[in-house]
Amino acid sequence: PFCTQLTGIQQDTVDNGVVLQEALLIFDEWLRKRGLLTDDASFAFVTWGDWDLGHMLPTQAKWLKLPKPSYYNRWIDVKQYFKKKYGRKPGFAHLAGAVAQVGIEWTGREHSGLDDARNTAKLVARLIADCVSLDINGTLDVVRSPVQSTLNAFRKDGKGPLIVPKSPAPKRKNNGGSAQLKPPGTAERQQMPPAAAASSDTLCGCGARCSIRKVRKPGANNGRSFLSCGRFTMAEGARCDFFQWLDTS
Repeated sequence: PFCTQLTGIQQDTVDNGVVLQEALLIFDEWLRKRGLLTDDASFAFVTWGDWDLGHMLPTQAKWLKLPKPSYYNRWIDVKQYFKKKYGRKPGFAHLAGAVAQVGIEWTGREHSGLDDARNTAKLVARLIADCVSLDINGTLDVVRSPVQSTLNAFRKDGKGPLIVPKSPAPKRKNNGGSAQLKPPGTAERQQMPPAAAASSDTLCGCGARCSIRKVRKPGANNGRSFLSCGRFTMAEGARCDFFQWLDTS
């Protein structure tokens, strides 16, 4: 499967993993034990791009009706700082390309979450060493509120026993043997949230679902549909070079 080749995640890893609701609780407790959820503590996530915290997590949390703590609503996107400091060169859209651009040796597997985080930390260290001041530059369009932990969001009064709400069972469908990894304990692919319905099941080089676009230029391919980077924006264009005709088998 493409997603296994991209990330190295196997189906048994997914089956033996935890659901998002539990993962948020575990991470919240990890932050709490390190004193990061006290009133006088201050921290921010550092990311390469805004896809994870700006789109994927809020979309998934909304779909599953999960409370999401406010500390996920702002982050430091080092990709923007990197671009301003070192410029954009071929391969810049990928984290590994940026690491190589500044002469840092990549360690681990690309698109593996922990390895990506470690290599992102290397870029942060390089930026700081090159006198770049990092500040919050990514945020959701929400009203700021004090940091609220996932644990408190799941308590009735913030003091009582932990009460974990049950997530609505996602609708499932049989898509005839999809190559996508399946959710824990299921033999069928989980139905995607409405926000992703207009995209393709194919993943681009960024690991995002491809956007379906149509050729507008006059010529032989006018009106023909194709798949392209799912993280395309008018401001920055495509984040990767993925391209595939939609009518090509």
